[in-house]
Formats: sequence, structure tokens, C-alpha cells
Amino acid sequence: MQDVRIDINKTNVYNEVSKTSAYIGSKLMHVDAGSYSRLFVTDEDYLMLERFWCEACNVVTDLLKPFIVDVNGTHAMSNSLQIGDNYIVTLLLPDNYDNTLTSSIENSLHNFFVSAIIGKWFRLAANKEESETYLTEAGKMLENVRRMLYHRRKPIRIRPTTN
Repeated sequence: MQDVRIDINKTNVYNEVSKTSAYIGSKLMHVDAGSYSRLFVTDEDYLMLERFWCEACNVVTDLLKPFIVDVNGTHAMSNSLQIGDNYIVTLLLPDNYDNTLTSSIENSLHNFFVSAIIGKWFRLAANKEESETYLTEAGKMLENVRRMLYHRRKPIRIRPTTN
């Protein structure tokens, strides 16, 4: 068995949410003049996003539960999950887990957090069409992570050399 550490930086996620919400808001201005101010995430909105961050952390923790050793410094058997600035999880995976997938898992989880938060934000900001698109994308990211976690390297057979 091997430990694998995944670190999702909340500041990076929030920056991506902010950039994406601004972009979508500006693109929709030709249809709805108030879309930019309604969709763009401001500093005052981060308190609301914190709830969405915590919800996304809980979803990811539930997905990773079979493998979790530690989440944000809290032992997996503890009942209290402390959400810090980042989502840091240590997983215990089998020896035949393909380590080359770790960065892909981390990227997919980062994208999940961004899509899930944007989807919930857009639902709140009365942009239900875009909301469903982002929430569907978030679900696809989680499915992708699940597939990578259960993917195993094929054993390498060593053939004896003959003289």
C-alpha cells in the first residue's frame, strides 16, 4: 500500500471561479444588461462561496472515503472534519495504483471544485441554464476521478533470459 497526497488550493479555486463568472457575465451582457453585475463574484460574495466550498469538500470526501487516511490533518476515523484553507487529503492506495494518475486526479478535483461552486453560484444568481451545465460538468469530473482511483497498473512479467 502507498500514501498519495492530494492538495486542492482554495485560493486558486476561488480565483478561477471569479475569472469564469466575470467572463460568462460579460458574454451574456448582450442578452441581459445586468448579467455581469449579477454573475461576477465580488469579494463580498466569498462568504457565500465558502458554503459551496464546504459542500464540495463533503462530496469529494464521500467519493474518496474508501481510501482516506487523513483529511486536512484530521484522522479519517475522527467525526470532526475541519475545513481549512485548502482541501488536503491523504489516500491509502494499493501498490498497483498508477502514480502517473495523481496529477490528473488533482487537476480533475480542482476542476470539480470550480465547476461545482460556479454551478451553485449561478443557480443562486438566477442563471439556471448555465448552472445546470456547470453542475453536470462537475459530476463528470467526479466520475473521472473515480475511474482513475480504481484503475490499476498491469503487472509486468519478467521473462527469464536464455543463454
